[in-house]
This record gives sequence, C-alpha cells and structure tokens, in this order.
Amino acid sequence: MDSCRAGVGAQRTRAQDGTWDIWLTYCAAHSVDPLLATVPDPIPYLQVFAQRFRDGRLAKNGNPLRARSVEDTLHAVGQTMASMGATDKRLVGKSLDYRLNQQIAGYRRADPAPTRVTPASLRLIDYGYEVARLSGAALLLATVDMAYIGFFYLNRPGEYYEPTSPDSLSAPFCLCDVELSIGSCVFNVAFATLE
Repeated sequence: MDSCRAGVGAQRTRAQDGTWDIWLTYCAAHSVDPLLATVPDPIPYLQVFAQRFRDGRLAKNGNPLRARSVEDTLHAVGQTMASMGATDKRLVGKSLDYRLNQQIAGYRRADPAPTRVTPASLRLIDYGYEVARLSGAALLLATVDMAYIGFFYLNRPGEYYEPTSPDSLSAPFCLCDVELSIGSCVFNVAFATLE
C-alpha cells in the first residue's frame, strides 16, 4: 500500500487522503458503507457528494469548486476504493457512469471560461537584450538580466535545465542555482555587495 501511495506523490496522496476523510464523514452521515458495496445503485450517493463538493458544502475551504475539481474529487474517491480492492463505483466498465458524466458536463458548461495567462516569450526578452546591448546602458542591461532570471524562476524550471533527479523536475530554482557575472568575473550571489 505504501509503495502504491509513493507512486502517486506525497502532495497528491495527502489531497486524496483529505478527500477520502470527507467521503467517510459524508457516508457516515447517510449511514452508508463507504465502499458502496451494499448499495444497489451507488451513483446517486456519488452525485449528491459531487454536488455538495461543487457548491462548497463539502469542500475543504467552503468555496464552490469548478467542474475539474469535482471530477478530480470523484476520481480520488474511486481510486481509493480501488486501492482497497473494492470496485470503483463511478465506473461502468472502463467509462464514467452516464449520469456522473452528464453532471460534470453540466458543471463545465456552467463554469466561466478559464482565464489563461500566456507566459512572456523568451524571444521578447532576447529582443530586449539586443536593444540594451546596442544602447550600452548599464541599467538596461541589468534590467534584461533580471528579466532572464525572472523568466526562469516564474516558469517551470524543469523545462529549462538538466535535472539531476526525477524529484528536481518540479523543484524551483534556489539562490545557489543563480550566477551573476560581469564579463569573466563571477560573483557569489550570497556574499556579493550591491555595488
């Protein structure tokens, strides 16, 4: 069981455990087996659970959730059932039950369109570097250097460097990963003065 949990990742495992605890409380309030083994039609219990998660009554922070979060919550409950050797009651064969599928589709239609943020293009920063280099202004060059550092800090670091281990793919950069230099002179960022 521990090996299976380790395969999912610590943060996701904690989230699933929290969801399962909420599921257990919900089932206890309705006097129903949490594995739904004795329930002839388990889907209505899952639908009500999903609706209460959606409107915030069962959500951890009490706020309404989007369709994807509700779907993830139901998935966590089903996967926990399966990890205990029971049947994932959300599924009919390998597909999500029609009623749950339609409920989640309705949530998606009701959700506002996602607001997507496009990350700054590296080409834009490269263009800024060329402008700064041609101007020769130290302030502009320093600003572009900080823009490069900001770009790599704020985007996914695993996409921009050679990872040393599988865990380092999602790890943020640390101060020790940053090097500042002027020409061939490299400064230790932990001890260098502002001057």
